[in-house]
Amino acid sequence: MSQAAMAIHKENPNVLVLISGLNFDTELQFLKRKPLNINIGNKLVYETHLYSWTGIGTLKLKDIWIKQPLNRICALSIRGLDSSAGFLTMGENAAPLIFTEFGFDQTGVSIQDNRFLTCLQTYLAGRDMDWGLWAFQGGYYVRGGDVHVDETFGVLNSDWNHLRYPNFTDKFQLLQMKIQDPTSKAGNANIMYYPLSGQCTKVNQKNELELGTCEKNHHNR
Repeated sequence: MSQAAMAIHKENPNVLVLISGLNFDTELQFLKRKPLNINIGNKLVYETHLYSWTGIGTLKLKDIWIKQPLNRICALSIRGLDSSAGFLTMGENAAPLIFTEFGFDQTGVSIQDNRFLTCLQTYLAGRDMDWGLWAFQGGYYVRGGDVHVDETFGVLNSDWNHLRYPNFTDKFQLLQMKIQDPTSKAGNANIMYYPLSGQCTKVNQKNELELGTCEKNHHNR
C-alpha cells in the first residue's frame, strides 16, 4: 500500500492519493498497528464506506437500529466509527477522511436506514467531512438480467424526473456547506442542528427559537 501511494505521488505529485480500507472499505484500524509512514505532503487522504447493515465497530446487525434506543446505539456507533476510521483525523499525523460511499433506502420505508442516516448526519456535520452518496440514478436499464430495475437508494425516482426522498434538499443542506475553515479569521460560532429534518435553529423576530434553513446559521468555527 505504501509503495503504491508513493508510486502515484511520484508519477503526479499534484493529485490526491486515496487510501481505502479492508472489508468493503469499512475497516482502517489495521493502520493503528502498522501506519503507512509515508511523506507525500498534504496529498494523503483516507476513504471509508458505510451502510446500516455493514455495522460500525462491533455493531454488525442492521436490526440493532430498531431494537435499542437510538441515542444509545448512535453513541456506540460513533465510538466504533472513530475506532475503525475516524482516528485517522486525530493526533500529530492527522489526515483527511472522506466518506466516499454511504446510502440509505430513499423510499423512506426503512426505519433502520432512517435512524442510521440521522446518526451519520450528526457525525458528518460535527466533523465537517466530505462525502459521496450512493446513488444518483433512479434505476437501471438492465441489472442482473432484469429490465428496468428500480434503485431504491437512488436520489431520483424510477422515472428520473423527481427526487425520490421528498425531504432530500433540507436533509442534506448543512452537509453540503463548509462548516469549519482552518484559514478563516472569523470568530467561533455554534450551530444548533436538528438532523432528523436537516434544519437548524434560529431566532425569529419574536425572539423565539424555530427550525429553518441552515444558510443564515452558517458560520466558520
